[in-house]
Amino acid sequence: MNDLFEKLLDETERRARRIEAVRGPAPGSEGALNDPLDAITALRGRPLFYPFIGSGAGRGALVELLDGSVKWDFITGIGTNFFGHADRQILRTCLNAALSDIPIQGHLEPNAEYAEFLSAVSRIAPGRCKLVWPSMSGTLANENALKIIRAKKRPAFRVLAFDGAFAGRSTTLSEITDSELNKQGQADLGQALRIPFHDPRDPRSAERTLEAMDRHFEKFPGEICAIHVELVQGEAGFRPAPADFFSAVFDRCRRENVAVWVDEIQTFGRTGEYFMLDRLGLAERADVVTIGKLLCGSAACFAPEFNPPAGLISGTYAGYTAGLALGCLVIRRLSEEGHLGEKGKTRALERAVTEKMETWKENGLITDYTALGAMAALTPRRSDLDSIRALVRRLFDLGLCAYYAGHGPYRLRMLLPGGCLTPSDLAAPFDILERGLAPA
Repeated sequence: MNDLFEKLLDETERRARRIEAVRGPAPGSEGALNDPLDAITALRGRPLFYPFIGSGAGRGALVELLDGSVKWDFITGIGTNFFGHADRQILRTCLNAALSDIPIQGHLEPNAEYAEFLSAVSRIAPGRCKLVWPSMSGTLANENALKIIRAKKRPAFRVLAFDGAFAGRSTTLSEITDSELNKQGQADLGQALRIPFHDPRDPRSAERTLEAMDRHFEKFPGEICAIHVELVQGEAGFRPAPADFFSAVFDRCRRENVAVWVDEIQTFGRTGEYFMLDRLGLAERADVVTIGKLLCGSAACFAPEFNPPAGLISGTYAGYTAGLALGCLVIRRLSEEGHLGEKGKTRALERAVTEKMETWKENGLITDYTALGAMAALTPRRSDLDSIRALVRRLFDLGLCAYYAGHGPYRLRMLLPGGCLTPSDLAAPFDILERGLAPA
């Protein structure tokens, strides 16, 4: 069987070798994309954001579409494909998992991959959060986190949430999420209490946040169970904050018996450490931590005192067998291949991105930027919603897949395939970026 797998992987690599650079559609391929795109629009009621349907072939940071065109993939499925396309180890793991007797594992009758996943996550989990509950998506991990906290802190139920927060798209998490688009038609039950996020332009930023927290504590005594924290706000445009800002916030929460719930769905494994908590030196401060995306699955990690009563969190699905196996592989490769630490590959990529974006800022091509590990965002000179969407589509036409984030100013964002992308690979895609950003 191993010989068969290797032959299949050899064929995948053979297909990948023909993908060397950005290129346009193959001659006579016009309908290859248009027909399925039209079907998708009709069947789901709206078109895809841009005309992307992959062919199933790719090579590292390059991906081929159904029409034979090739583009740089700098959004990686909103951050899930850190090791890029056609990675042999990733595909071998998937093939092995495909021979399991079950494609999806649950919490009642799991296979060995379930136990291995728990062990791998617990080993690297931050601080006291060594208990692990796996789930299928980041939203489910955050739902489990909230249920765990409310069980511990009952009858308290309200959640402090930062301006710009994103927690997920379920009914409850949409309330914690600070996005009007995410709340359309939804009831506001008063579960989320807003506080300002760090503002690097305001020397009193932390003080203002603490003052807002105190107003909520005074108005709702004994009713606030947790604070939801993204150490780098993802959907708000990759907005970070320094350790001392979070430290002050966490101290105030501890004083008020409020649980610290850190959402690392988007940052996990991507900032040069397994957790942004580690990079900031705050690992011991969290009570519950959620992870996902790059992990190829998701999980809630929590301290022993937050272990929930039996039956509170469960569900049919814990993860796809391949996803559980891939999570273990990802954790191992981040360490063994040198992606972590100050001198690791991810920080080297960050420094290269920073250098280029600093040049663009000095030249007036952009107004500001964030480069943090394999996360990068920039603010072009025209940053209204229509302009940023037009920029994303222009870049796509030029040969680069990116996306946007923020709430005005809007920002171009990239979740780079840091597992296969090196600083020396950036010249060609950054040339596309520069052309896309240049005034018409």
